[in-house]
Amino acid sequence: MTRNRGALVAVAVVLVLALGIGLYLVWPGRTTHKVVALFSSAVGLYPGDDVRVVGVPVGTIDSIEPTASDVKITMSIDDGVQLPADARAIIVAPNLVSARFIQLTPAYDTSTGAPTLADGATIGIDRTGVPVEWDDVKTELTKLSQTLGPQNGGLQGPLSEFVDQAASTFDGNGDSFRNALRELSQTAGRLGDSSTDLFGTIKNLQVLVNALSQSNEQIVQFSNHVASVSQVLADSTQGLDATLGTLNTALADVREFIGENNQTLIDSVNKLTDFTNILTEHSDDIEQVLHVTPNGLANFYNIYNPAQGTVGGALSLPNFANPVQFICGGTFDTGANPDNYKRAEICRQRMGPVLRRITMNFPPLLFHPINSITAYKGQIIYDTPATEAKAQTPVPYLQWQPAPGVTPPSIPPGATLGDMVLPPPAVEGQISPGPPHIVGSGPPPGPPVSPDAPGVLAPPPPGTPSLPPPPWPVPPPLPAGTGG
Repeated sequence: MTRNRGALVAVAVVLVLALGIGLYLVWPGRTTHKVVALFSSAVGLYPGDDVRVVGVPVGTIDSIEPTASDVKITMSIDDGVQLPADARAIIVAPNLVSARFIQLTPAYDTSTGAPTLADGATIGIDRTGVPVEWDDVKTELTKLSQTLGPQNGGLQGPLSEFVDQAASTFDGNGDSFRNALRELSQTAGRLGDSSTDLFGTIKNLQVLVNALSQSNEQIVQFSNHVASVSQVLADSTQGLDATLGTLNTALADVREFIGENNQTLIDSVNKLTDFTNILTEHSDDIEQVLHVTPNGLANFYNIYNPAQGTVGGALSLPNFANPVQFICGGTFDTGANPDNYKRAEICRQRMGPVLRRITMNFPPLLFHPINSITAYKGQIIYDTPATEAKAQTPVPYLQWQPAPGVTPPSIPPGATLGDMVLPPPAVEGQISPGPPHIVGSGPPPGPPVSPDAPGVLAPPPPGTPSLPPPPWPVPPPLPAGTGG
């Protein structure tokens, strides 16, 4: 019986072990992913220490491998924990004696959808941090105490001298320092209430400083120019003093003049105001004049002849080159009235023959006001002697030349207007008028003209029909000796 019970116990133990091994092999275990971080040192850190995110353990340290320039620490992080791709690793020492751990920061925000730290990724040494060791703190405190303490065998160091000086300064000035601290506290409170404006002022000041730094060359040049001007003023002290004295005297005279003519100046300013108002009201007209005047002056300059004091222009009527189109088309063929075309056609039919007779480019005027003489010979002022000599030089083709063999009639002194109007008596070699002759009353008086003479037409041959008589009556010839 005892033997059977022992066998049953052994079998049960074997079954339990087999079941445990099977569960271990079959049941899914806790999976992790690896993250490597590089630190400058890893004092007080060992494999198996915690890896935390926001103080919550999320993994452990697998290994610590020191290298020549840094310390490589491999960590296992639970698969359910996501870290941002720019995560940082910091060794945290809660106190001097407790175990240290690695803090991964910041925590991943799933709402942003930012990239995550992949399996096997490495956090560089530029994104890791280590705490200050207590030995380093003690070393720095020792250096500080030695610096503030007595040196070179002295009785007092900088700290004791500062305390003595502070005691001497505050001795009897407690109320003043208390008021100063109170006002400083009030100032700090006002600055705190106006922190937004203060930060804005500092930001704008930074922008100004940056602009000044970028304009350093221009600022240096401006400073040099100011220095040059200052040097010139320093060298011209006496002249500047005399100028300022003269200016002071002139200002006194101006003040006296203004005082004596105050009302006159007021009236003049008022009239000037009225004048400017008129100019403002006629600004459109002034603009038109300024727009047209340059072209008019240019045209006048081109047609004016200063040597003769004349204007070489001609009166032109361009619209009368086609008066039918100008009058009929321009008057009746306008607007949207359907009768306008009919009216223009009637105007063309009835007035066209008359209007075509006045077709012209230049009016047939014997007197033109633009081309008339504007200055006599004694009134012309020449700009240079060369121009005067050129103007007084006779022009051959402008001189009157009598025909060959013809003597111009002479007017005796004392002749009256009637003597100059009536023809003079015939003189040998001079052309004189003959007696009047009526066309169709016979041959003209005088010697017969030979048909063979040059420039004389020959009579028609016999049998040629003569021209019909004129439709109007021909008066008989006048008796000899009568004038007409």
